[in-house]
Amino acid sequence: MNDKNRYQMINRHIFIIIAVLSVTWNLQAQWVTEQIPTTDNLNSIAMFSESVGMIVGDKGTILRKSQNGWIKFHGITDENLYSVCYTDENNAWAVGGNGIILYFNGQDWTKVESPTRAKLFSISFNDSETGYITGAHGTVLKYENGIWTPIQKATRGNLYSVAAKGGIVILGGGLECISVPLLKFSPVNNRKLEKVFTPDFIEVKGLAIASQKSLWAVGSPSSILHFNGNDWVAVEQYQKTPSLNAVYFSDENHGIAVGYSGTLLTCIKEDWTVESSPVEVKLNGACIAGNMYYAVGNEGTLISTKRFNGPGDNPGKTNKQILTSF
Repeated sequence: MNDKNRYQMINRHIFIIIAVLSVTWNLQAQWVTEQIPTTDNLNSIAMFSESVGMIVGDKGTILRKSQNGWIKFHGITDENLYSVCYTDENNAWAVGGNGIILYFNGQDWTKVESPTRAKLFSISFNDSETGYITGAHGTVLKYENGIWTPIQKATRGNLYSVAAKGGIVILGGGLECISVPLLKFSPVNNRKLEKVFTPDFIEVKGLAIASQKSLWAVGSPSSILHFNGNDWVAVEQYQKTPSLNAVYFSDENHGIAVGYSGTLLTCIKEDWTVESSPVEVKLNGACIAGNMYYAVGNEGTLISTKRFNGPGDNPGKTNKQILTSF
């Protein structure tokens, strides 16, 4: 075999290897629909790890991840549940309609005394001893010393989301024809709320704290807002998407946002990409656990994909990116 033929053969082998790797990556990066024991609307998902997780939804739906898939709890409540979170592997909380607050001790769910009958949309904990709930008509509850107590209202708008992490607590929401500001707790008085940013008639439906200097908000109409350590700025979109309902970041560089019509977006290092979605239903919640990305939505929808993220990674997506404006 002469050098020319040897060179052509090597190139052909390299091409085949690259093609096989590309196909393998594209297959692994696809979103798939998981079979679960409900068709009720699902509103929130929390994963402590790839093998430990909870989903909550309408009509008191609660699902728990097990080795054999997802199992359903029965008879806990009939209220719609809108948010769930973990404080550690064996402790979780959920909130929903009519002021309901539920606590999971690793085995069973129990109802916790609530100081309100307002609809509760979101729950988040800084640590196992300090938590926050937001709800309709400006409702804010704080968990201290083992009890939930109300905070004086700072807005009459609905507060759809709260995110707490590393001492930062941020709240957001909206009300038709009214601009509701993003709020945070005062560093001087940890029971007083202060205005952070007014997002001009955007209803903020989801919040995430990626790091101390990177906060994200999504909402309606189609909006992504980012705090970059100095200012809140809007993310400009090449490809306009439907309104977004939830956002989640596993670390500073990896995030996911979901919304109406099966809208899926993933973020790597502040660059957002529109994903090819296998569903067209409204997606209400999302999270990342290890290499697994999850989203939940109406009609019992649970979709997931596996990504091998790392420094300088590229998830191999082909759709047009949404570029940040800074």
